[in-house]
Parts: sequence; structure tokens; C-alpha cells
Amino acid sequence: MNGNKAHVLAVENTKIYYDIETGLKVKGVSSKNKLGRSFEQELFFSKYTAVKGLKFPSRLRIVVGGKEMDFQVQTLSLNNGVNAGDFR
Repeated sequence: MNGNKAHVLAVENTKIYYDIETGLKVKGVSSKNKLGRSFEQELFFSKYTAVKGLKFPSRLRIVVGGKEMDFQVQTLSLNNGVNAGDFR
């Protein structure tokens, strides 16, 4: 992936790629079938941001049928307003 080696996890019609150096998910590929037509959907994960010690991708790119959609996370919060008492 982009010149980096990746581990590939294949489950049924999906392959998930994890960067060997970072361990982060970098790509997902799914084979789909709708209305008798087969196609591949690719999802690319990048620009990871750490929030409370966890890393989340802040850029998502989807490629389906030659068309591309780009998503950029503007704000990310994790468990705001949640405390340990909420789980009793």
C-alpha cells in the first residue's frame, strides 16, 4: 500500500489491509453484487489522529465503479459526557 507492506485479512468477499509498520488499517476492499451486477468497493483510511490514546482515520476515500468520494473528519470526540456510573 503506497510503497508500504501490508498484512491482508480476507473474510468472505472482503479484504482488509493493515500497514505492517504501524498496524493501522489502510484499505478495505469488498466485492458486491447488486441487481445482478458485480463490482468492487474500495475504502482507504489515512491521516490518523490520536484521541484519548486511540488512533482514528480522519480521511476516508471511497472508490466505487470508477467514481471517488472523499471524506474529511472535522471534529472527533470520544465518550464526551460519559462516566463509569453510566455502565452500572
